[in-house]
Amino acid sequence: MRNVGTTVVRLLFLFTLIPLPASAALRTDRQYREETGLAETAASLRFTVFSVEEEFSRRVLNRLEEAIEKVQADLHLKRILRHRCLVFIWPERDEYLKNASSMGFSGLDMTGGFAVSAVGRLPHQLYLYRSDDLFGTVIPHELAHLLLEVSLNSSRKHLVPLWLHEGFAQTQEEKDFAPVARALSQEGEKELIPLEELAAITAYPDDYRRRELFYQQAEGLVRFLLAEETSAGEFFYLARNLVFWANDLEGAIRSRYGKKFPNLEQLEELWIRYLRNYPGGGE
Repeated sequence: MRNVGTTVVRLLFLFTLIPLPASAALRTDRQYREETGLAETAASLRFTVFSVEEEFSRRVLNRLEEAIEKVQADLHLKRILRHRCLVFIWPERDEYLKNASSMGFSGLDMTGGFAVSAVGRLPHQLYLYRSDDLFGTVIPHELAHLLLEVSLNSSRKHLVPLWLHEGFAQTQEEKDFAPVARALSQEGEKELIPLEELAAITAYPDDYRRRELFYQQAEGLVRFLLAEETSAGEFFYLARNLVFWANDLEGAIRSRYGKKFPNLEQLEELWIRYLRNYPGGGE
């Protein structure tokens, strides 16, 4: 019945966002080419793509532009990236891992890509490799992580809740949410992670089933909150409250969605109803 389990496990390893030290130096395109073995093959006002094939890079660039427009629309923000984002894409996974290691990044064996958030005048960076799910999953997922971090935590002085990061990134992927809604609605309520507990999770659960539920519930909660906005940008302001003022979920919900959800119990009840009534989902 739960045909989304393998996807959930794979997505666990997609989110690797690394802060770039403020002391890091700006590089020229030539230096990037020498370091990565990739040439600049496509560019826009917001992105520069480095790869080995120009036509492929144009496809990547178009997908990046589509993805950032969707994020900005969902968050009701006109502009997120104020500095260019460099995107490096290797033809093979082994090359990706080798180059990432040579640049000082480690622990990436199970990743589909990773983002590097920068401060000051330095560019943000995405490191990827060609894979079957690059366009539908990896690019929108990784870019969403980067954009959420930039819009909520540009100074890197705060912590974006893990459920918020993963839940939002998954909503940006090209996929049908109905199987996830169906899987969750078929769970007994006692089997689900209570929302208060979900919001407090700061590290990926070790237990397979609990990790699967964490991903599914995080995505479901973000989708629900986006669908239930009572004013433009309400979800973003909720996220900002959670990050900057370290609100607990219930306090943040009351400050932004209080007329609909006066407490977590009612939020949880209506969220479960949303899953059961989701088109193609439910029981």
